[in-house]
Amino acid sequence: MATLLLFITMKGFQRYILSSSLMILIILTLLSMFLAREGFNKILNGATMIQVMLIMTIVAIIFLLSRKRKKDRRLIYCFLWFLTGSLLLSKGIDGRVGFLGIMIKLISYYGFYHYFYKGAYIALEKQMKEVEKLKTSLKQTYDEEVKKQLFYMELQQERLISAAHMDAMTETYNKKAILDILEELLSLKKEPISIMMIDIDCFKKINDFHGHVVGDQCIKELVAIIQRNIRKLDYIGRYGGDEFIVILPDASAIIAKNIAEDIRESISRESNPRVTISVGIACYPQDGQTPLDLIAKADKGLYTSKRKGKNNVSHTTMF
Repeated sequence: MATLLLFITMKGFQRYILSSSLMILIILTLLSMFLAREGFNKILNGATMIQVMLIMTIVAIIFLLSRKRKKDRRLIYCFLWFLTGSLLLSKGIDGRVGFLGIMIKLISYYGFYHYFYKGAYIALEKQMKEVEKLKTSLKQTYDEEVKKQLFYMELQQERLISAAHMDAMTETYNKKAILDILEELLSLKKEPISIMMIDIDCFKKINDFHGHVVGDQCIKELVAIIQRNIRKLDYIGRYGGDEFIVILPDASAIIAKNIAEDIRESISRESNPRVTISVGIACYPQDGQTPLDLIAKADKGLYTSKRKGKNNVSHTTMF
């Protein structure tokens, strides 16, 4: 009967458990035969009772494991091997049967060790992977949030810088910014540098007759025409109201006059409503060494253009 149980166990180890009910029936049959031969009183005396209780406990465990919906085959195999070894050892540890029982029990012990160690290791490894996955996800989320916040901060900073240096209506440099640029260029002492002071002629009449909305549109149109006629290295800034400064690095007074004439003609031809401009020019270093000196000279040139009847380009001494 022990050989039959071993054969069934090995077949189940290769494929699967044949049936928990069949195993229980075989174990009960063996126990009945053993009780009939040894006697109930003899079993109660000695170590045989311990063996019987152990076998019954193992049978109960196997039965409970087999009734679970998700059966763990490896654990059931371990208990079956242990049960088989216990049954073989119940006849004693001498002889081939005893040796076989010891070997089967050793196999079952290794199976238990491998099952619980590997199970715990796999569970721990799975948890570690989930932790790493969560950590990576949180890090990505954190990095994305940090990048987003940095982007918004940089955008806000750019807007603040833009608001501090740019004129909101014309999107040109404001007075402080254009003067800072002129001062920086003069500090390089790279001559010549020319500036133009541009003023719309009779701009107050445009506001009075057409309204401030049209007046603002006129200023924006003026800026667009100026930007189309100056060079890429030139700077334009709103000095105040309808007055603008254009800085022309590496430009003599004659070059500045030619550019100013192009601007003047374009404005008188393209503006709507029709407006004209007066322009005053000053050049570094002959007209001044500081921004204030150059602006003062360009301002005088501007008033010279006004005295000439407006719609003119003037320098204090040259033209």
